Amino acid sequence: MPDVYRARIDSVQHKQGPKAQYLGWRLKTIDCVDPDDNDYTLFFNTPIEGRGLGMFTDFCTACGVRWEGGVITPDFVNSLKGLELNVETSITVNPNTGKDQTNVKKCVAQIDAV
Repeated sequence: MPDVYRARIDSVQHKQGPKAQYLGWRLKTIDCVDPDDNDYTLFFNTPIEGRGLGMFTDFCTACGVRWEGGVITPDFVNSLKGLELNVETSITVNPNTGKDQTNVKKCVAQIDAV
């Protein structure tokens, strides 16, 4: 369901897209009001160069980490694993399967209730 959830960073992969490099984050939902919503996997991509770099900065802020700019090193990225953040989700239809899929719409620094 579209909502705001608490999530923990499970893993991350460095990838090369057609326009920019990005980090592919794998998140797991935690501390959900409905226990059936816990341990659900969500994916979120953050560009690490070009016009989308602000998404990476926002992601770090949502994790409670300040990124000072410069080169994004593997050590810095790996230090984020296990951190928690709040994610706002939405539902879209996957054009390949025709099925609903949950997407991370944005990462948010604070919410009143989960």
